[in-house]
Amino acid sequence: MVRKPGFGQCAILDWVNFTISADTCWNLGARTPAPRDMVIALSARLADIFGFPVTRPLPSGRNFYDYAFDLGDGYGTVCIGGQRGTVLVMLNGTGITAAKEGWERRLYDFLRFEAVCPRLTRVDCAYDDFTGESYSVDRAKADHAAGLYTCHVMEPDCEERGAWKRPSGKGRSFYVGHRANGKFARVYEKGMQLGHAFHPWVRVEVEFKAVDRVIPFEILLHPGEYLAAAYPALAFLQEKQTRIETYRREADCSYTAVKDWLKRQCGPALDFMLAVEGSAERVLELVRRDVIPGRMARYIIHDEFKPIESITFNPASWEEALQRAFIS
Repeated sequence: MVRKPGFGQCAILDWVNFTISADTCWNLGARTPAPRDMVIALSARLADIFGFPVTRPLPSGRNFYDYAFDLGDGYGTVCIGGQRGTVLVMLNGTGITAAKEGWERRLYDFLRFEAVCPRLTRVDCAYDDFTGESYSVDRAKADHAAGLYTCHVMEPDCEERGAWKRPSGKGRSFYVGHRANGKFARVYEKGMQLGHAFHPWVRVEVEFKAVDRVIPFEILLHPGEYLAAAYPALAFLQEKQTRIETYRREADCSYTAVKDWLKRQCGPALDFMLAVEGSAERVLELVRRDVIPGRMARYIIHDEFKPIESITFNPASWEEALQRAFIS
């Protein structure tokens, strides 16, 4: 990748994967080569960087690793075991939102100066146009036809998804390239994806992978510069974005969708119950459940976590894993 200077930080980070050598865990104080001890040592350092530790083991491995652990409250995954003695750390969009301010610099310093054989394997950079005035899926399609997503000789493939012929308010997406490649672009109607019909919010994402390229650590500090340089079509990006604003708008759209669904599906029944019961308080008492809807649960950020040292492994489900690795 070629870093293109001169642009403000128009982008946010939306996903980060990196690998390090398991020797890093030894340097961090691991007592034995057992995966549990290695992850405990790494967990303390990840808590310093992101603000949350590794919290629990997962039932099976992930991404061809033997063992996997939850990072925070579903904020990411730590994988270990096999894979040439490496450890994979995956931080998803919710984890990026929950992370302590300044995590990008702390992770950059950890990878540059502390970790053994560090490597960024995936980084997603995203630009949000909340009004839909700067960019749209239609413009992305036109830009592709004009060759503005062509960086070399070969024009990348494109794909349209959603209701393009008859827009229905459920949202459209325009993809450039293939996910198996080192660079993959998505332009989609984010507000509609979250359930708000004909909302103008458009998101532009580029997923960088370590396929035929080395992802520089500087992308953690300057994601906008790399996003703007990814394709000629995106060279116009200059407006600075913040993750907090993005997350607030995303939650607003999801909450509005929940209200719309409740009114459409349950409004008549609630009105009938109000006539029978005589008060809104009584109706609410009869129908409410102490459960957060799935689409809203991801916006609840937890401040406290159990450290992995305090977790009791379940012998019933982890008996074989304990015998193989967790008992030194």
